[in-house]
Amino acid sequence: HGVALARLAEDHNAQLGFEAAVAGGIPVIKTLREGLGSARIARVYGIMNGTCNYILTRMTGEGGNATGASFAEALKEAQELGYAEADPAGDVRGCDTAHKLAILASLCFATRIDCDRSPLDGIHTVDPIDLAYADKFGSVLKPLVIARDHGTAIEARVHPAFVPANWLLADVSGAKNAVYVQSYALGPSMYYGAGAGMLPTAMAVVSDIIEIGRNMFARAAGELRPVRPRPRETKPLLPLADIRTRYYLRFGVHDEPGVLGQLATVLGAHRVSIQQVVQDADRDPVWVVVLTHEAREGDVRAALAEIDRLPATRERARVIRIAG
Repeated sequence: HGVALARLAEDHNAQLGFEAAVAGGIPVIKTLREGLGSARIARVYGIMNGTCNYILTRMTGEGGNATGASFAEALKEAQELGYAEADPAGDVRGCDTAHKLAILASLCFATRIDCDRSPLDGIHTVDPIDLAYADKFGSVLKPLVIARDHGTAIEARVHPAFVPANWLLADVSGAKNAVYVQSYALGPSMYYGAGAGMLPTAMAVVSDIIEIGRNMFARAAGELRPVRPRPRETKPLLPLADIRTRYYLRFGVHDEPGVLGQLATVLGAHRVSIQQVVQDADRDPVWVVVLTHEAREGDVRAALAEIDRLPATRERARVIRIAG
């Protein structure tokens, strides 16, 4: 109901504070509305769920070897520390983050985003072996949000993603949050800090109260009311099928000749180009891991649907998108 609340506040000459709604104690709302108010923003990457980031950090373990806690253990720790709700479904399935992304995208791109239509995947299906493969490929698995302005449409999605280890976002661990903004004039900038917990949230709320109080005193002194925000235009969301990115694909297959050729043939027929292949034959089923070049999501999904029907396939393919 954010848009309705904002209009109601304007109609009654009131102020609406929501700094704590995105990235916990990081003042990212104020930064986007004021500090970057003149910036034309091209894209945003963010880690905006401290619960999910804490869980994946604990599961990864020291050195990125996936020797840390299990998902259940990490979730229990997060609840005990106050990072996760008693019912953590909204966090681990990505729903909470989708709401934050809708707020972030509206501020960055001056448009309304329907968070219920944003593509999202949670971290509840992450397998520890995928964390180990991320390390082998020089990446870290992070709970990422991505938003881009394509001119006629907005790309907005929430999912775990492989982040290159040399990115600043790769070093954001534990319950910390970060928002990485790419704008045309300023270039890249990143905002980092505590994204979950009692005191960071309380600090953001009280900061809003202080700002509202200052504005009330300013009005009483006869100063002009702050300029109203520019009108919001509605841009459609880019369909999930049209999103283009790189992919990590893990297949569970029978150990028999010709299987790798079958996988490559199907991927190629759907215009999915292979960058790297790793085969782990010491397991049952055999795992074949493929890194792709940039591809269209719809083509990747069509290829996987066909691969899942092959006689050689024993497990449905695991898909993780690669950022960058």
